[in-house]
Amino acid sequence: MSDQVNWHAEAIAVLAGELDYRALVYAIARRDPRTLVETFRGVCWADQVERQLRAGISKIEAIKLARSLAGLSLKDAKDGVEALMTRLGIQS
Repeated sequence: MSDQVNWHAEAIAVLAGELDYRALVYAIARRDPRTLVETFRGVCWADQVERQLRAGISKIEAIKLARSLAGLSLKDAKDGVEALMTRLGIQS
């Protein structure tokens, strides 16, 4: 479980533009290829959440959507949505 949390944190760093996604893919693939699919399930929610944020949904609704799409913890979903909002220039 702790490895999964670390991968989610790195996925959030990718969303925030702080980490190159290729470095994340390479690190995951070298360590445990089976987690690659699970990790990117956690990253793929971003496109759907971004579309909804641009359409005007609230931060709380975006967090709920991220949790339902990716199975994230409340903290990981909140961190991810906040990173997206910052990148998009949307005020919380």
